[in-house]
Amino acid sequence: MEDQPAKTTLPENLTITNVEAVYGQLEELCQANRDIVLDGANVSRVDTAGLQVICALAAELKKSSLTLSWSNPSAELKETALILGMSELLLLK
Repeated sequence: MEDQPAKTTLPENLTITNVEAVYGQLEELCQANRDIVLDGANVSRVDTAGLQVICALAAELKKSSLTLSWSNPSAELKETALILGMSELLLLK
C-alpha cells in the first residue's frame, strides 16, 4: 500500500546522544517517497538537536511535496518545540 503514510515511533530520548541514529531511521523513511507520521508519545526528553532532525525531515519532505504529521506528540515534545520557537516548523500546534 504505497499510498499509506510511513509510520515510525520516536524514541524516549530525542537528544544529541542518539540524534545520529534517529536521523538514519528518518532518512530511510524519506527515501520511501511517502508522507510520514511520527508517533511522539514516548518522547520524554528532547533537546535542540533532536528537534533539528525533525525540522530537517519536514523540509526534505516539503521539497518532494510530501507531508509530516504527528500521532500523539508528548507534552514534553510540544513544550520544548514551543520554548524553542519551532512549533510551527514542526507542525506541533
